[in-house]
Amino acid sequence: MLDESTKLAPANIVRLTLKSPSVLSTDLVQKLNAALDRAEDIGSNAPIEIEIRGMDHLVDSPAWPGATDVMVVSKWEQVLRRIERMQTLSAVSVHGHCTAEALELLLVADHRTVSHGTHIHLSTSDHDVWPSMALHRLCNQIGYARARRPMLFGGVLTGEQLREWGVVDSVTAGDAPFEVPEWRLSAIDPGDLSMRRRLLQDALDSSFDAALGAHLAACDRTLKRMAGEHATLDPQSGEASAA
Repeated sequence: MLDESTKLAPANIVRLTLKSPSVLSTDLVQKLNAALDRAEDIGSNAPIEIEIRGMDHLVDSPAWPGATDVMVVSKWEQVLRRIERMQTLSAVSVHGHCTAEALELLLVADHRTVSHGTHIHLSTSDHDVWPSMALHRLCNQIGYARARRPMLFGGVLTGEQLREWGVVDSVTAGDAPFEVPEWRLSAIDPGDLSMRRRLLQDALDSSFDAALGAHLAACDRTLKRMAGEHATLDPQSGEASAA
């Protein structure tokens, strides 16, 4: 069931707002799953936008994941994987001082933004780094050399640093409203997006020869879609006919 933090925005965009710091809890996992269920119920053209709002300052070392257990951690990783594999576009925006859950959500999104002044605190209250799948994803996305220091020793990642590394797409003004650019919503076929995302994710674990078949199948699918889009219009009726 959706609560007030999950809203159906115009143009069938499902929006979810989360606060940071937070505790990795069953409630948090349920909120994400409910938003994803809503997007799936609407259909493949319903993007999901997740906005994470942090604090102006974090005085003490933040505690993520907090008091939890491995079963909840497993469900959290499952919902992150679900976002990573969804059939439509996912977008995450982060604002303010946040804990590591913000990074975990950024790393599974298609469109990623942070506001100016964003800081993601990686260390737990014990000054340790939470060994989640974010280590795996960050290393795959930016390389071992860049991921090594923050993932081994913790610290704070700034929005500008994440932009420099290519982890996020843009750094926006602090008071700018969060919304996915219209061209990304209108110009992307959800099926093609999901297909290309899957090919990118599998590229790091597949040899060229093993990946070739999947890429050829994807090319064939795209060619057939393009052929359909280029069907000519009858000048009298305005109806599509075979090209």
